Amino acid sequence: MKRLSLLLCLSVIAGGVPFVSSVPSAHACSCMMPGGPAEEFAETDAVFSGEVTRVIEDEAAYSMNVQMKVSKQWKGLDFSEGTLIELETPNNSASCGVNFVKGEEYLVYGFEDEETGELHALLCSRTTQMENADEDLAYLETKEREEPQDRYSDVRASTRYSEAILRLSDDGVFQGYANGMFRPQATVNRAEFVKILTASLYAPEDIASCPQQADFAYVLRDVRDEDWYNPYVCKARLKGLVEGYPDRTFLPAEAINFAEAAKIVAGAFGVDIEVQGSMEWYRPAVDALIAKNAVPQTVRGPGHLITRGEMAEIIFRLRYNVTDRLSASF
Repeated sequence: MKRLSLLLCLSVIAGGVPFVSSVPSAHACSCMMPGGPAEEFAETDAVFSGEVTRVIEDEAAYSMNVQMKVSKQWKGLDFSEGTLIELETPNNSASCGVNFVKGEEYLVYGFEDEETGELHALLCSRTTQMENADEDLAYLETKEREEPQDRYSDVRASTRYSEAILRLSDDGVFQGYANGMFRPQATVNRAEFVKILTASLYAPEDIASCPQQADFAYVLRDVRDEDWYNPYVCKARLKGLVEGYPDRTFLPAEAINFAEAAKIVAGAFGVDIEVQGSMEWYRPAVDALIAKNAVPQTVRGPGHLITRGEMAEIIFRLRYNVTDRLSASF
């Protein structure tokens, strides 16, 4: 994120004291001006278009919070059409802020803050109103045609976690939907989670034969023989990775959060877990995954609902011992 630090380019008066009253025209944005579309695309974290639906100015923080309805995305944060997202920008052009106007459509080159996950837009990027973005749109259209789309229609080279998604798909762990999509931003339910986890650990024939071989003390009331996830749940139970609830249900359609996923995944992959004193039930597993750099940076905390893209990245890092990527920490 080459220019996120340039948020520090807020106008200052002599002596380095922040200028807090009205900003004179003599104080201009001093950050580096943008390069061409190709250079900016490579340097930014997210590139998307959308309509501004809300602008809230925070005078105390010298910033504006902007809400946008995404119409299309080319890179980064896997926003689907119609998603409402928020970004921050300084509250005046002298501080390198973009003067977003409610109801107008923009092409945004966004920078993600690695610590907070917030998305920022600066005047010194190529962020602009759509009516002024012809050169950028021409480049983006050309780039779309160049990118491979052999497997999924919604996973491109620029899609976050695309390497993990495509590698695991090649190895038979993941499958897309009938319409050719992967849906990396969709949340994972308990049935999908168990399928992904067992498919990454065991041979397909071992999973398929589990219902005929296993002899459990009780049957889960909401996992029927004909359900597609029955063999995966069976294998996970047989290996001690998951259990049903006290009322003998599994709740396959329930979304799974990171705390639940971390405890199961860490156990499944044999990650060393250290318990120190009195800790929340999920903390040892979460800390163990963080120590292995196995937590995608888009995971915001224990209660975060895991997406398909994030699940792919977690499994990818553990399955192939990828430890050189940045990890979330909380």
